[in-house]
Amino acid sequence: DISSPGNYEVELSNGTCMTNAGIAVMFDPAINFVGLGPDTTICDGEIIQYNFPPNNSEFTWQDGTVDPNYSIMDSGLYVVTVVRNNCVETDSIVVDVQAIPAINLGEDESLCMGETFTLSVSEDNVDYNWSTGEMTQSIDVSVTGSYFVNVGNDLCSDSDTINVTFNPLPVIDLGEDQEICEQGTITIGEASSTNSFQWSN
Repeated sequence: DISSPGNYEVELSNGTCMTNAGIAVMFDPAINFVGLGPDTTICDGEIIQYNFPPNNSEFTWQDGTVDPNYSIMDSGLYVVTVVRNNCVETDSIVVDVQAIPAINLGEDESLCMGETFTLSVSEDNVDYNWSTGEMTQSIDVSVTGSYFVNVGNDLCSDSDTINVTFNPLPVIDLGEDQEICEQGTITIGEASSTNSFQWSN
């Protein structure tokens, strides 16, 4: 076996006659292809980008693309064959794309003090981390504030924020009970107010 470049000769003899032959052996430089790396999982929207130096090599991918630069953003098996002169190297990688949890707490809310508002996440089987420190799928709030939740699985996560305002109740004071003459009138309530009123009569 020949494993290094050089000039190699052989002599043949049948005991009476002798002849020789020679050959020059050269080895092409190694491709030095680093490979595609181990199988991996990425989040939806992420991209694996390969930018290999050409090095006078031809890169052919499983979809027929011939380019040392290649982008991966979908699940699947990816194979590249690298050829330079008489040397060939092949590598493959399996990529799994994991969905990102879709989180939407809705529009900001305005309620009255004393009420309770429930914030909930529709995604199941994920980890929940609220700004309140709670780690449940839903929480009840009754204090004005900005509420934040981060929801994730093993790899991918998403977050959302909602502002909840609890407004103070209007103060109503009609005064002390009063007596008036029949056909008489009396004014009760506020003379001017931005509030709206609904009377029992």
